[in-house]
Amino acid sequence: MHLIAFSRGDHRYGIELAYLSEIRPVTRCTPVPGVPPFYVGVIHVRGDIIAVLDIAVLFGREPGAAAAEQFAIVVTSGDITAGLLADSVDDVHDLLPGRIHPPLTTFTDRRERYISGLSQDGVSILDVDKLLHDERLWVRQEPSEERR
Repeated sequence: MHLIAFSRGDHRYGIELAYLSEIRPVTRCTPVPGVPPFYVGVIHVRGDIIAVLDIAVLFGREPGAAAAEQFAIVVTSGDITAGLLADSVDDVHDLLPGRIHPPLTTFTDRRERYISGLSQDGVSILDVDKLLHDERLWVRQEPSEERR
C-alpha cells in the first residue's frame, strides 16, 4: 500500500495515493454558515468549489491553533472530491498489508468508522471511500421559498 502521510494537530493520518488528487496550500478558505463545525469552509480548485474538512474536529478534538501554513489534501472517490485540512505533509510511505494493524478499540465510534488501520509508526490510515460517501456527513439544504 502506498500512502501519503500528513499531520493535523498532534495526530498523523495517511491516505492511499490512489485517492490523492493534489496537495495545495490553503491560502484562503471561505467559511460557510450553517454547516457542522468539522467543515472549515470551501476552496476554489481549477473552477470547482471543494469542501475542506478538519478531521481533527470530526474525530472530536478541538480545532486548536492554526499552523503557520496549512494544506488541503484533495482526495477523490468516485464523483466526490473534498479537501482534508493538514498542518504538514510527510513523504510517501510504502506499507506491506501484514504491517497494518486494526484500529484501536479505544477509538470513538466516529473515528473507528473512518480509519481502516494503523501503521507501526502510528499513522492512522483513513478510509477515503467511507469518509466521502457517508451521507451522514453530507450537507443538504433545500432552497427556501423566497429563493424559488
